Parts: sequence; structure tokens; C-alpha cells
Amino acid sequence: EEMIRIAKKNCPEANNIAIGATELDKLGDENFDGILAIHLIQHLNKDMLLDFLKQVHDLLADNGKFMLVFTNTCYEKNGYQPEGGPIEDNMIWWFKWKLEDVVSMIAKSHLKPISMRMQKYIDEDGGYMEPFVIICERGQ
Repeated sequence: EEMIRIAKKNCPEANNIAIGATELDKLGDENFDGILAIHLIQHLNKDMLLDFLKQVHDLLADNGKFMLVFTNTCYEKNGYQPEGGPIEDNMIWWFKWKLEDVVSMIAKSHLKPISMRMQKYIDEDGGYMEPFVIICERGQ
């Protein structure tokens, strides 16, 4: 909700929507100029991710852009449960995606990467995160 508030403040003419990855079908036939998925895919299994990416493709306008941000380095510090780990109370499932696997699924979804980068972030406690940022456009 805070991200939506900031987006509306900075771009009031935009239609900003926060929706879950498994709820995109609720958007119907709408088309969007941009879709963001920030630290989302770590919580999706392979089938869910492929479905999500295909739906993103279908929701983008012809010149629409999709920005995907994810990391595979911070679950230990944050208490997330890695896939296949023991089930414990109050743990969030975490899938440690490899960049090449995500790029392959992006291609299968007819999204075309136009920019990719990784940036190492080190916090004041010495913990680190290496988020990948992939910007795609809608392919045919």
C-alpha cells in the first residue's frame, strides 16, 4: 500500500493497482503500459511463475514494459524457509531462482529482455543482497 501511495503521488494520472501474482485474471482484458514485480517470484514455484509471466505478457500494451526485481541471496537472514526445507510455523516459502532459469521462462512467455543488471547491496550489519533487475518489453 505504501508503494501505491508513493506511485500515485509521483504519477497521479496512472492507474496504480496492487494485486497478487495469482490474481491477474481478475484484471480481465485490460492492458497496461507497465507492470512491476518486485521481490515476488521467490514465492512462486515453476508452474506459478510461468503462468504469471504469460499473464503479464497478455496484460501489457503493445509497447508495454515489465520490470522484474528478485534476489536469491537473502532468505537465510530474513527467516524465509527454502523450498524443500522443514515446515515450520510462520515461515514463508522461498524458491532460490537461478538467473538463467528465469530468463528462459521469460523467453517462453514471449517477453523480450531489453535490460538486465545485478547490484550488490550491503546493509549496516554486513548482510548482503544481490538483486537482479530485468526490464522486458512485450514480444509477439
